[in-house]
Amino acid sequence: MPEIITRKDAVALRLVRYFTGKPCKHGHVGERRTDTGNCIECQWLAQQTPERKAANILYTRRLRAEALVAKNYAARRSEFAKAAGLGHRVRSST
Repeated sequence: MPEIITRKDAVALRLVRYFTGKPCKHGHVGERRTDTGNCIECQWLAQQTPERKAANILYTRRLRAEALVAKNYAARRSEFAKAAGLGHRVRSST
């Protein structure tokens, strides 16, 4: 993780970016630009084309859905096994 530094100190050290450890107004916790104080992530998102933004939103939704399915499956795995009649079988070593 980057070193936490104030904007004032970053200006004094002539840094281009600095890290406060605090979220921006959109919730990103990352580096900020010294000249404007803007979040790098917000700046990157603002520069994207509408098509790219839509693709990122769909990708993020898909990842969240896959994580939710995996979490639910792991939580209910024994229920699925009982319903299928599998139970906790142990293979014989013959």
